[in-house]
Amino acid sequence: MNIIQRIMAPTPRFFRLLRNAGLVLTAASAAVITAPVIMPEQLMQVAGYLAMGGSVLSTVSQMTVESSVLPAPVTAGVTLPAEPPGTPAMPALPVNGKGKDKRLKTKDDLA
Repeated sequence: MNIIQRIMAPTPRFFRLLRNAGLVLTAASAAVITAPVIMPEQLMQVAGYLAMGGSVLSTVSQMTVESSVLPAPVTAGVTLPAEPPGTPAMPALPVNGKGKDKRLKTKDDLA
């Protein structure tokens, strides 16, 4: 499913509500940002954050499609590739004659 088909596919009801809420947030923040009066800096920052959040919310919600529209996953006949012949096995950790790891464990091992 390409991006155009995904956008044109039906959106579930919950995500339509989220999409519309995102559009409202974006529109409200655009009205605050473009207002011809001087606004406090904090209000302008909040409006910028709301614009970003609303646009992301609307975009992600629009991309969500109902599961009945998605194509069936292609899993039939898919197998993992076998290791090529002659591939060495994973090497074991080196151990001394007592079955302990040769790597140093404590400060006493350094002495």
